[in-house]
Amino acid sequence: MSQPQPDPEAPVLRAEGLYAAYDGTQVLCDVNLSVGVGAMLGIIGPNGSGKSTLLRCFAGTLKPTAGRVLLFDTDVATIPVRQRARLVAVVPQHTTTSFAFTVWDTVAMGRHAHLGLMQALTERDIRAVSSALEQTDCIHLADRLITELSGGELQRVIIARALAQEPQVLLLDEPTSHLDINHQLDIAALLGALNADRRLTVLWVTHDLNLASEFCERIVLLSNGHVAADGDPLEVITQRQLAAVYNTELTVMTNPLSGRPQVVITASKNEARR
Repeated sequence: MSQPQPDPEAPVLRAEGLYAAYDGTQVLCDVNLSVGVGAMLGIIGPNGSGKSTLLRCFAGTLKPTAGRVLLFDTDVATIPVRQRARLVAVVPQHTTTSFAFTVWDTVAMGRHAHLGLMQALTERDIRAVSSALEQTDCIHLADRLITELSGGELQRVIIARALAQEPQVLLLDEPTSHLDINHQLDIAALLGALNADRRLTVLWVTHDLNLASEFCERIVLLSNGHVAADGDPLEVITQRQLAAVYNTELTVMTNPLSGRPQVVITASKNEARR
């Protein structure tokens, strides 16, 4: 089967009437989304709203119970895994570091989709690995063991591994969780630069509403497996919509520097919930 050829005029990803379930429990219900080339899309919503499930459906690792996901107008379920990996790279929510691989070897694993069985890295593969390390500011870590890295360093290395696949689409599941604010901003800025400089299509699941508002041009808000809102940050990050979906009182203000919505939480507003 030939690899689907990206059409710059066609959506990169499209969910049509998508339903998904785990162990008989429905998680996604009639989700319809279209993602264009070069999108920087944030996916937000409460725990259990279907964010990670939607990402898995887009990645082709979870089969929908109904509906379908199209990747460059081809049903993702019909694309062989190795071919799909040349188009879509995934940065998972949790990364285990049980084995003491070097950073270079870890990032080089992203080239597996381009290699034959037992084939050694070619010059092109080496260039792709070096480029991924440089783009993520990890080149100085190349000889370090991943078991010795900080959380922020490890996250950049995992993103570098995904970039080494040379994908058209990058899917990330909470890439800034468990990081301090400095590293959160570093990762968010890196994703923004990759999107702007390479026109890489980025879908980013996050619980950080303010990071999503600042760095994403489009936000999808999920609630109980449905799309509750879809649009730019000013349309989605509103006090009324967030209060309804998160079932809590929030204040939404305007960031004076960027003009983007900013969510402010105050203890006094939620004392009645205790």
